Amino acid sequence: MNQYDENLLKEILLYLHECHLEWNTLDKYASYPIHYACVKHNFIFINFLHDNSSIEFNLNQIDLYENTSIGLLFWTISSRVFVKHAMTHDDAR
Repeated sequence: MNQYDENLLKEILLYLHECHLEWNTLDKYASYPIHYACVKHNFIFINFLHDNSSIEFNLNQIDLYENTSIGLLFWTISSRVFVKHAMTHDDAR
């Protein structure tokens, strides 16, 4: 898990919000910031987007590869569980 100062992250997000940054912008993969927040399990950013989004908060936005942000949140969780499970079974042999 990434180590960072949660209060500093909140301050930066609030500053960017006060500068009227448009959060609902696609990148070249048609991913929104919410996609990246979910992949990284950054619940501070997810909650921030929920509370400060200029449009309806939508965890079902689809990227270029037809991934929803909510799907990416659970995909990365299950991937970590699978890897941990596989490593435990490899160690038992």
